Amino acid sequence: MTEPTPKTSQTSSQTDAINLFRCITNGLMYGGIAFVFYKFTHVVAEKFAHKPIQSENFTVIQMSTTVRTLVVGVLTMGTLLFSILCLGLIGLALYVSIQRLMKLNAPSSNG
Repeated sequence: MTEPTPKTSQTSSQTDAINLFRCITNGLMYGGIAFVFYKFTHVVAEKFAHKPIQSENFTVIQMSTTVRTLVVGVLTMGTLLFSILCLGLIGLALYVSIQRLMKLNAPSSNG
């Protein structure tokens, strides 16, 4: 039977393969997209709020309300998705940089 590899060497090889510059730039890019989605969601919700539905038909009112809710919901979901991606990538960059600093400060076991 083979011996399992130590977890520290596996973690260090994974953190060495991550490019910090790409993590940060992609995180900022996703943050910008999230900000655009947020502003667009705000504008659309405001337009919907200031323009009432002009109908007496109950079915038309229900369908219009449903479509408005779906549009604002999809935009909000996009905002949340890109915000979480931004925070995750920035967090990954911080984690990897801390791991690399700990690896540099660790005493060598060569003797």
